[in-house]
Amino acid sequence: MRILNPDFSKPVQENFLGNNAVYHGYAGYTDRYGQTYTQEECEIEANRAKEMGLKIARTMYRWYSWDEENKCYDWNNKDISIFYDWCQRMKDRGIDIALQAGWNNPGCVWGNSWMGKSPFNVDGTWETAVKNYAEWVSESVHQLVEVRGFTNVKYLVFFTEPQNNCGGTDGGYSLQCFESWRDSIKAVHEQLIKDGRRDLVKLVGPNEGSTETSPMLKWCYDNADEYIDIYSSHNYLWSPNVRKCDVHSGKRALNISTPGGRPEQIVELKANTEYELSVYLKYDYKNKLNSTGYCIYGAFAYRDGDRNTIDSGGQKTNRLTKDSTKMLELAKMPNEYRKYSVSFKTTDACKAFVGVFYDGKDGFGILSVDDFCLTEKGSDENIIINPGFEDGENGWKYWVACDIVSDTYDNWQEWVKTARDYIKNNKPYWYDEYNVQYDDRYGDVSHGTLDAVAAISLMNAGCETSLVWTALDQQWPRSTSNNVDSFVNGDHRCGFIPKVSRSLVPYPSFYAFSLVTRYCGGGEGTKVYNGGCIDGLCCSLTIDKNGNKYILVANENPFDLDFEINLNELFEAKYNRHICDPKTIIPDENCKVIKSDKVIDAKKKITDSIPAYGVIVYTTEND
Repeated sequence: MRILNPDFSKPVQENFLGNNAVYHGYAGYTDRYGQTYTQEECEIEANRAKEMGLKIARTMYRWYSWDEENKCYDWNNKDISIFYDWCQRMKDRGIDIALQAGWNNPGCVWGNSWMGKSPFNVDGTWETAVKNYAEWVSESVHQLVEVRGFTNVKYLVFFTEPQNNCGGTDGGYSLQCFESWRDSIKAVHEQLIKDGRRDLVKLVGPNEGSTETSPMLKWCYDNADEYIDIYSSHNYLWSPNVRKCDVHSGKRALNISTPGGRPEQIVELKANTEYELSVYLKYDYKNKLNSTGYCIYGAFAYRDGDRNTIDSGGQKTNRLTKDSTKMLELAKMPNEYRKYSVSFKTTDACKAFVGVFYDGKDGFGILSVDDFCLTEKGSDENIIINPGFEDGENGWKYWVACDIVSDTYDNWQEWVKTARDYIKNNKPYWYDEYNVQYDDRYGDVSHGTLDAVAAISLMNAGCETSLVWTALDQQWPRSTSNNVDSFVNGDHRCGFIPKVSRSLVPYPSFYAFSLVTRYCGGGEGTKVYNGGCIDGLCCSLTIDKNGNKYILVANENPFDLDFEINLNELFEAKYNRHICDPKTIIPDENCKVIKSDKVIDAKKKITDSIPAYGVIVYTTEND
């Protein structure tokens, strides 16, 4: 029996905007194959966003109104009119819009990124390009909100992962991407004030992403706070379903999810000395009969120069001695931690690398690494610094495709805490993108639940909102990409629902995660209370300004659990229970959120059972 004791002493968030998603306004555009959604398909897609209960959709927005031939804006042309139609569908369904005011920093302003030539760079100077960009953003607000009445366009998000410096400026900056981002939001802020439109939208950023911490967010607080209404950043969890009990040391471990990943540490070794080296490893893969590849661990020779690292995987292996490394066939490795060791003797005093090289061939497995130990033979003194990764990257280097993990719930909490610590005022914070790894999410019963755990953790961390990437699979209009970032012929397949022209049947994950987006409230005055998380059973509680109550529970364990949630008088009520058992889900083209199966009269506590990878919502709201 798991017993959860929520903290009712103070809400962690008093203006929760709901659990939301990235959902682009692409429906109606013709893709490079000449395919276009029918009007019926456009409506189906929008209805599914509403069925999920989205309150905010974050969308790509580009210079659709630009007439390249005549070198002017046409705010009634075909491309921008298609976007207007999407905005209207969102407004009709009560969904607010976070408009991505350009995608690449500074490339969208400068006109030299994968987004293509922009209309802003006309004379080769950054100052002119920024001025033209700001005028376009302000006019977009005018045309969308003031002229056409899309009052649901409430937010402007400034670029995506702008720390990546996609497209350069004129080289006049020491921190090009940071300062060019500030130039852009500053120019928009000032232009909106000049045009009398600043109060129509809130400016969100920097949308820094996929970084170990949030250094750009900190820089923006220190250097651009006066222009920002809402701070945002994000990260992804590529090593899902890690619980405290899965970490050998009981604290942290390191997961490698992509071939080529290698944690390494430089050590100083004595001459003519025998050493013993050990490490705990495990390899998770759903079907090991299909797995291929190896990992190699041990002590490797240190070399100066560009290739000062472990070499393996189709290369010569720079082992220190013939006995200092061992190679393991991944398919034969266990799903549980096992201790592996080597013994070797040096000849000369030297530097060496101690580490692991992951050389899986398909990229769908996860190699977990924990508790390194290197000792002189007969000694108990461990030479390795930070052997169990408790202190993050300290002592280690070359973090290629590696995640330090402690527990999925804790990882999301830590990312938010790191970001929030940089914001020294009371401005809101959004977690503007997230997901667990996408592999096999189509049939994986746990995928929606692991995203639910993320949402609960982000709620309990006090985020004003979080936005999962993405609500639906969507065809990007100008893309034929096929790559590991979930693109299949330009169809970005990382949603809970397929592209509706491909299939009307949602993925299994839709049924778990739609409970999270639909039945957790959201809107001005919605309060969130931290329900906590114990060994993979996670809980968050919300109450909106109308008094509707919601209790969300997710079980990231592969086994059923009995549990209790202790309540105070604020949450004592009769609840409709909505329960998702992934084992019994049979997706169908109706694509409807799970209905309630029973009423629970909760006085002082809720006592219930939750299935493996299950999600439950208790709500006073009716279906």
